Amino acid sequence: MFQRILVPVDLAQKNQSALTPAAEMAHLNKATILLLHVIERIEHVPEEELKSFYHRLEQNAQRELSAAAHSLAEQGITASTHIVFGRRSEEVVRFALQNQVDLIVLRSHRYDPQTSTFPVGTLSHQLAVLAQCAVLLVK
Repeated sequence: MFQRILVPVDLAQKNQSALTPAAEMAHLNKATILLLHVIERIEHVPEEELKSFYHRLEQNAQRELSAAAHSLAEQGITASTHIVFGRRSEEVVRFALQNQVDLIVLRSHRYDPQTSTFPVGTLSHQLAVLAQCAVLLVK
């Protein structure tokens, strides 16, 4: 059913809640997992001024993504790592289209109507609306 599963990763420990079900589905479907990290650029600052800063972010992201891919490989799951620069929602949607992704799996914030504002504008909400493939939001 799902052959290419995209997991957008922001390098926080909370991503494990999305990686676990993605790995289970990949195992069942003999699917590939694509791990994607988007580095957002700081607006109104010339890129050249922050070149070393972005380079450090990219190196850190590659270390984290490689560790996650290695963990998936130990489970017998094929995974690839990808780093792009841009706005998160736009880049995830673009990447999913370009790579013929069947499913996006990501963590979603818990919503408490008593204490929270409606979560419009979160990455999970944007992808649920904008993505042209199935999206699984994990709480």
